[in-house]
Amino acid sequence: MNIHKGFDFSQLGGFPLNQQRLEYMQAAYTELSGALASVFNGNVILSGCIIAGLNVSDGWVVVNGEILPFLGSTTGTQTTFLVRETRTPILFKDGQNRNVQFSRFCQFGSGTGAIAWSSLTRLNSLLAISNHVNRVDNP
Repeated sequence: MNIHKGFDFSQLGGFPLNQQRLEYMQAAYTELSGALASVFNGNVILSGCIIAGLNVSDGWVVVNGEILPFLGSTTGTQTTFLVRETRTPILFKDGQNRNVQFSRFCQFGSGTGAIAWSSLTRLNSLLAISNHVNRVDNP
């Protein structure tokens, strides 16, 4: 597998898994996600978020340079949505629970930091987009 950061886990002998190794792996996918998000200018629907009657399907969006899942709704679109975060405590070896596991997502709602639903642009397929882009080999 060719990736920009990784480990060869096939080696025997007891891989030294520690916080530094996990941080290295997290940095790898954080960098990749950030690079992909930077391709888009503004808030974009990558997939899903399909409106059908009073339902809006789950999907994926880019909001403020971050790729996030969007949790759909059975009550139709609202005018605003929020980026939310939940934290889950994990019991450490020292007996302490720490809120280190988190999940970020978008969901319809209002309040501080609300983002207009109308700010989202739905992307065309890459095939449709490619018809409007000059290729490197044919400027």
